[in-house]
Amino acid sequence: LGGTLFTACSTTLIGYARFALPEMTMALLATAACYCWVDIAQRGRRASYLLGGLLAGLAISTKYNAGLVLVGLVAAHVLRWRQERGAGGKIHLDLLLGSGIALLAFVAGSPYWALSFGEYYQAFLNVQSNTQFTLAPSSWPWLALLKSLWSSELAWGVVGTVGCAYALWRRRSADWVLLAVLLPGFLYVGSWPKTSLHYLIFLAPLAGLLGARLVFDHLREEQGIWGLALLVLISLPNAWRQVE
Repeated sequence: LGGTLFTACSTTLIGYARFALPEMTMALLATAACYCWVDIAQRGRRASYLLGGLLAGLAISTKYNAGLVLVGLVAAHVLRWRQERGAGGKIHLDLLLGSGIALLAFVAGSPYWALSFGEYYQAFLNVQSNTQFTLAPSSWPWLALLKSLWSSELAWGVVGTVGCAYALWRRRSADWVLLAVLLPGFLYVGSWPKTSLHYLIFLAPLAGLLGARLVFDHLREEQGIWGLALLVLISLPNAWRQVE
């Protein structure tokens, strides 16, 4: 519920949703895929591999940045494998099926990767050449991204950041899966010469979810209504920005 509230009031998400850009479609698909990864880690259902693979493949075909969500699939699979070591090859078959569905969905969404592989691969290399690691003297690109997040999302940005740190301390299965997507994405994209939140927009709902969980975890069960009230309160400035 708290993650939904963040998404509904997010300055960044709403700002990009006003334009005909692929970011929001990619963010929706990637977030749904991450939900499937969490289900894999917690319940180990084959259906989550298949649905998650479908969503991830479509997300990547929408925008290549979403390829980072596949790290979450690997993390979820490792967590499941550690819990079900006696299951044998069945577990790894599920991973192969999910990966295969992701590949098929990617090709279905971007068919010219199969029809004109050479041209698309060269174009991909050209894009990659503009996203190589760079760290000029006295520059802190990751801090610049955090500042941009905090200035855009206000209190929600801070709560989401602290929520990620709390997940590192808590370290439950859902934490590992979401952090497996959040941390590599933040470190990799944050190293690019051009730093902008829109490259990381698919990570925003995950950070919002961890931030909401932080608030609810630090209130007793009978005080849950106060946690929701607090989240509504910190959402008001973001909502007011959209009204303006």
